[in-house]
Amino acid sequence: MSDAELIDAVVGFERVAAWAGARQAALLAEFARRRPDDDSQPTRSDVPSRCSEFASDEIGLALRLSRTTASNRLVMAQVLVAELPGTLAAWEAGQLDVLKVRAITEASYLLTSEQVTVLEARVLPRAGQQTVSQLRAAIARAVLAIDPDGAEARYRERRKDRRVVVSPDGEGHGLVVGAALRAGCHCGIPAVVPAGQEVWRRRSTRDGRPPC
Repeated sequence: MSDAELIDAVVGFERVAAWAGARQAALLAEFARRRPDDDSQPTRSDVPSRCSEFASDEIGLALRLSRTTASNRLVMAQVLVAELPGTLAAWEAGQLDVLKVRAITEASYLLTSEQVTVLEARVLPRAGQQTVSQLRAAIARAVLAIDPDGAEARYRERRKDRRVVVSPDGEGHGLVVGAALRAGCHCGIPAVVPAGQEVWRRRSTRDGRPPC
């Protein structure tokens, strides 16, 4: 087998995997349909709940997944079937992989059904030729254009969660993690790092480790 044939084979199996993932999603959506939500007061969640809370337990047991992962798979499948049929079809045709499908689906959670239709129409035509990062950027632009008021409200809400966390990693080093920071914004980190270094120096001296 030549190098070109190897690459063709890799691409072919990628399409097979995409087809299998899409078909499984359709089956998961059907399973969820057969387990309707009997709770009139849905629990608070970051993603919509469309079926019985116990459906994820059954899927999780069958696929050896955590309840959260199984629930996310079920929700994504239902959204694809109900609101993003074009995305599901592109996935099944091997034009999209699961990461791109997830990016589109997760963005739809923020929008109304009408807005989701517009989002899909805007991003799907080029999604197959884009990287995941490029697609996510296109989705962000589309969401901003489709729902500017909602985007502004979400931005203000996320600002409340901005923080910088400094913690040891257990291997003699420290980790600096920025949560919900605006893209390109490192404000606050320069002020936090020296303080974290001083704490680490004291711990290192006490534990007999060389300071950083």
